[in-house]
Amino acid sequence: MFEDVPPFLNWAVSTLIRKEHRNRDFKYAAAATMVIAYYLDKNTVGMTRKGMEFFRFRPTDIGVSFHFFVKTVQVGETIFLLRNCDGFSELCQKLQQGDLDAQFLELMAARTFFNAGFAIVAHAQTMVKRQDYDFSALRGTEVFNVEVTRIGVRDFSSKTVMNRLCKKHSQLPDTAPAIIFCGYPEAWQKEVPFLEMQLRHVALDFFRNKRRINAVVFTHEEWRPYSEDNRHGALAIVDFSVFNKRAKHPFSNWYFLHNIGYKYDSDWRDPEKAKILRRSEFYRWVDTLAPADGSAQ
Repeated sequence: MFEDVPPFLNWAVSTLIRKEHRNRDFKYAAAATMVIAYYLDKNTVGMTRKGMEFFRFRPTDIGVSFHFFVKTVQVGETIFLLRNCDGFSELCQKLQQGDLDAQFLELMAARTFFNAGFAIVAHAQTMVKRQDYDFSALRGTEVFNVEVTRIGVRDFSSKTVMNRLCKKHSQLPDTAPAIIFCGYPEAWQKEVPFLEMQLRHVALDFFRNKRRINAVVFTHEEWRPYSEDNRHGALAIVDFSVFNKRAKHPFSNWYFLHNIGYKYDSDWRDPEKAKILRRSEFYRWVDTLAPADGSAQ
């Protein structure tokens, strides 16, 4: 089991967590940190301004806030799951060199397809029209081309969203079904009335003369604290999809894009909740290195 994991990574994680096997928060966060450091570089999770801002490093009276724990586990787990995909080095390079928030969105978009049983083929940036998209997803004879973008401006504007969709449309080929994932600030969700309705309207207007795109997936992050001291909380990735009924390459089996989204929780006090949240092979891998009974292998 897990023969494809580099021996050094197994050793490093096992050594780091062996003495702390009873502390699940520490165990999984430590393993995720080592995964990020191994596949990316130490500065990505180090005490740099870039890393601290992305991972929401917030010291509190009782230690580090849940933001850091949740984001670290989320990134490390997803990198671990995608470690064998074609073009994995391209994903890592983007995370090392690009805007971490934007590349994180690409990572989560790839995971959406991975969770649905697709193989991921990540692409390098080409700057060539219709050939400069982020990744392809393959499952049997099914192929999807995917471009991911993040809108970072503070104030909402339908024109801003439309311009971004049009720009990303030009980067995708017209040889297979195509999807655009479009991230937007959490502040929009809190401050813009009827935001989902407005975004759906923009997407439907966009589809009127854009048959190349099959769907637009709008997504944002929501931080949900459970306690006043910020020790416990969750990060929810919330998505909704708008489909193009006039797409050039129709595809009917869109179940994996309905009600997608993830919730990453720092509160492990509920054993049943923990079982649900820790279903991926990342947690099984960590548990083989430091089982709950302390018999680290």
